[in-house]
Amino acid sequence: MYPEAQQDDVRLETDHLGKHFGLFDGAQLLSVVSVFQHGDDFQFRKFATSTAEQGKGHGSRLLQHVIGYCGRLGARRLWCNARVSARPFYKRFGFSSAGEAYEKAGISYIKMERFF
Repeated sequence: MYPEAQQDDVRLETDHLGKHFGLFDGAQLLSVVSVFQHGDDFQFRKFATSTAEQGKGHGSRLLQHVIGYCGRLGARRLWCNARVSARPFYKRFGFSSAGEAYEKAGISYIKMERFF
């Protein structure tokens, strides 16, 4: 997600509480996501695909896996803070906008959620 950063710079304090998924082609990591469960409410964070691999369906495959994983664990809701520009991508998977867009570090985000 941040190839120029050191691992300690991108690690979250709560990483040990999450389930981390990666989509690989052999040893090459193509896409990543972390899922955090709070009862029947699930949040995914740090969802990214290698720049060279974007547009090839890897993110879609990984998100479909996450949706299935959360459903099997009894999720009521799955949500993320998405870039506003990615809203059409998430809508294809049954997500809808929740609340108002906000800015962080010059990027517009909005909460996207999907109910089971």
